[in-house]
Amino acid sequence: MQNSKEIISEMENIYSVLLDNAVAYYIPEFQRNFVWGKEEITQLISDFTEDTDGFSADTNDLEGYLLGNIVLIDQGKKKIVVDGQQRLTTLSLFAKAISIVLSEHINEASTANNTKMVQTWSKRVGEIEKGFFILDDADDVQGLKIQHDPSLAFGNYYSKLIFDKNEPSDIIKEEDANIDIVYSQIYEFLSDLSDDQFIKFIQYFKTKIKIIVTSAPTEAKAFQLFEILNARGMSLEPMDLIKNTFLKTLSVEGKSELQISDFNQDWQGMMGNLQLGPKKKIASSTFLKQFLIAFRGENKKADQLFNYFKDPSNGFDGNTILDFIENMNKVSSVYREIELGNYCSFGDDQNMFILFKLLGIKQFHPLLMIFYSEEKEKKAKILDSITRLGAVVLFSYTQTNYIEKILPEIIKSYWTTYEKDKKAAFDNLISSIESHINELTPIMKANISTRNFVGKNGEVHSKALMLLKFIELYFNQNTKVQSVPKGKKITVEHILSRNLDLSNISLNDLGFSDDTERRDSIHKLGNLTLLYNTDNASVGNGSFKEKCPAYRISDFVMTSTIIEPVETGVKNGLDTRLFAYINKFEKQYISQNGQWTKELIETRSNDLAKLLECIVKNSYNED
Repeated sequence: MQNSKEIISEMENIYSVLLDNAVAYYIPEFQRNFVWGKEEITQLISDFTEDTDGFSADTNDLEGYLLGNIVLIDQGKKKIVVDGQQRLTTLSLFAKAISIVLSEHINEASTANNTKMVQTWSKRVGEIEKGFFILDDADDVQGLKIQHDPSLAFGNYYSKLIFDKNEPSDIIKEEDANIDIVYSQIYEFLSDLSDDQFIKFIQYFKTKIKIIVTSAPTEAKAFQLFEILNARGMSLEPMDLIKNTFLKTLSVEGKSELQISDFNQDWQGMMGNLQLGPKKKIASSTFLKQFLIAFRGENKKADQLFNYFKDPSNGFDGNTILDFIENMNKVSSVYREIELGNYCSFGDDQNMFILFKLLGIKQFHPLLMIFYSEEKEKKAKILDSITRLGAVVLFSYTQTNYIEKILPEIIKSYWTTYEKDKKAAFDNLISSIESHINELTPIMKANISTRNFVGKNGEVHSKALMLLKFIELYFNQNTKVQSVPKGKKITVEHILSRNLDLSNISLNDLGFSDDTERRDSIHKLGNLTLLYNTDNASVGNGSFKEKCPAYRISDFVMTSTIIEPVETGVKNGLDTRLFAYINKFEKQYISQNGQWTKELIETRSNDLAKLLECIVKNSYNED
């Protein structure tokens, strides 16, 4: 029998931590604010996707994902969270989003009279709610699973979100926005999964995501433990084990003190480059994984890295190690600048912004690494190709682990040919990328021309804004997307207003048979464009005719060209060829009754899908 005064540490899955109990986790006043945002949740989702091979692997075959540790003061049915509130809060947001998406699937299956799928989804609902609510035996809500001290202001917005009472106006502070961003990213990620992937994710979430839970009986013991875990000395990095393996090899092979000193300096330089700031660093395993893909065409999970370098069959003798670490140090200095947003360190600032900031794709780091020291022309060409590939992956709703799957083969082929013919190696690399673009383009085109870009709470999906910004910056070359004027924010404008006054016009006049059909069309691509938030507010819920003057003078080319073509290339700072392409692909639309109709929505959806097809295939001259 365990002593109640002991510190107890156990590895538990999410089912044990959140779902299989009526325990409340209390976040006390001394905790910091909720600081996770888009970058952290995107990385976590990427980790889950990699760990499950895109949620295609059977859950029983997976070893599991260790999310980290939490430190608690055990007070029976109430646990005081000393360390780990970011993780617990995020996990409860996952549970909330799973619950919402399950409800949506149940409604869809019920509408389609699909009894089997209604049962499939319904049996997964009950226990998931225990991830964010405390329920009694009758499944009535008794309170929140994650409870915040009143002094933590973001707890109020978190509570409203969990109880479905949150409004955009409730977002007052940065930490409120962080909660909203994290939840939105989770919801959209889950919504985009196929039925089979979603079912597997739920099981993975419950049983394979694991946390080391350390419980202390008193505050004194908990804070003593927290100090040991976080403040006493330097913790051992996974990379230190690899470093020690390398040093052992260098020693056994009798390398000189100078060579070992050079190794240590290169290693120290690399690790320093990965430290972006006092509280922010690049995970060394992430950098090493990407470096291996870049220069060896090997894609290894983080837990496979140590054994890979330890295995003598992989050829890491002393000389190889010295060259390897010297190159890692050089590459890490450029990698650091890119991660800090200094994109000119590679070349084309605009496409780097699109790739890393707008699309948020970091999986192409390995391909860029290869060309850090190449001439400007090659850099521009490879960057343009992978920017278009990244776009077609995202907008075809292909899991981004697709990139990690194809890169090793592409890169191995490149290095094999490189030794014989450098030009042929580069040409074949570009050709291979274009081949993958062509493979995904039909899927993308069919998807976005008909997709309902609805997100959480009936708002527009963030991917719609991303797509429109991509067209505006990449195709229209409008740098205002990259450098938004001070005091303004780029927003999605619904051409046919969501809250259009229907007292003076019928649904039939708009081309809809009923209001359900109208609602299903509101978030389609053909009904969406870009406006600044100030302009969006000023046009309000007017008709298309009433909005036309604001559209005509909009800073966004895709919006102004709905009304009239671009007049001259010189006036708009555009070169002649771009001017011609804009007027070819971004058409004007005429309304017979001053309203934006179902027919116009469908026509513009198809036009934008065709434009995006031409963009990603770089085929503007094709009819």
